[in-house]
Amino acid sequence: MKVCQYFEVKPYEWRGFRQTRGIRSKARRVLSQFSPHDFTTFKWGTAGDFLHFSTVVLLLGVFLAAELNPFYLKSLLWMEPDHPMVILRLAFVFLCALPAVRELYQYVNDPRRAVRMGQHVWLLLATIITELLVIAKWSKGQFLAPLPSQVKWGWIIGATLLVLYPTIQFGVPSARRYVWRHQKKGKLKAS
Repeated sequence: MKVCQYFEVKPYEWRGFRQTRGIRSKARRVLSQFSPHDFTTFKWGTAGDFLHFSTVVLLLGVFLAAELNPFYLKSLLWMEPDHPMVILRLAFVFLCALPAVRELYQYVNDPRRAVRMGQHVWLLLATIITELLVIAKWSKGQFLAPLPSQVKWGWIIGATLLVLYPTIQFGVPSARRYVWRHQKKGKLKAS
């Protein structure tokens, strides 16, 4: 983040290549041609409202599934880790995830400009869901041992916290405001 903040406030001088003097300055100018135009600071505001919280949780879930899918697919389809399809899949998901996160961020934070989610978001979701369906189809009968009790309790505690936190963070204050407004309206009608 500090690097992004540094580049965000850096003043630029626009000069032609021939006006630049010295080999080092010209090399720096050539390398700067391949850097991004600007750096966008992402401020998701996870604890701000329920929409941002649920978006970040779903984004993390999709990325965790995208990270786990290659391992299951390699195991189920008997592929070597250095198989070209595995490497191409990892490169494709990586390159598709970069603009997808930007499009999702813009869709959530600026709904007036981004009316729909972008095509990279839909492409990434379709890819991950298709992989999950392939894994579900081909893994029948592969994992016969039941989950250990420690793993079950870990999932139960994690799911409980995942439901409890937004309920306390977003649901309780909204319910208090709702009750307070209706009590205030009731007092005004009684007067």
